[in-house]
Amino acid sequence: GFWGDNASLGAGFLAVAIGAVGLSYASVPLYRVFCQATGYGGTVRTHKGGADDDDGYDLPEDPSTLPGNRTLTVTFDTVVDPPLPWSFKPAQKSVQLMAGQTALAFFETTNHSDEPIVGVATYNVVPMQSGPYFNKIQCFCF
Repeated sequence: GFWGDNASLGAGFLAVAIGAVGLSYASVPLYRVFCQATGYGGTVRTHKGGADDDDGYDLPEDPSTLPGNRTLTVTFDTVVDPPLPWSFKPAQKSVQLMAGQTALAFFETTNHSDEPIVGVATYNVVPMQSGPYFNKIQCFCF
């Protein structure tokens, strides 16, 4: 009958609406996971294993022995959202290393307010095409 068909149609629309809301909540974490896994958009991949894990790279102990390997300069730039009363800067402007080498970078932050503030630091790599070649192997935290 008329009411049975309308109830089925209404239930279908309600299911689609609930699914759309659920997908919108899940889209940000899913996109983040996708970008970290692929290096899309300059997002640095995150290394989750130990030192002995096969991370997909076949690198020698000394990366300088790789044919055509050269020194790379990685430059750090920091941006703080203007309303946040923080200063955040790299302790070194850049590091030089060869492809396959690891480097440790330090950052200095100062809270200019009188209250504790929780903030989130995010990172990205430009040019975006270089994102898949960077691996974050430790915490970016302070």
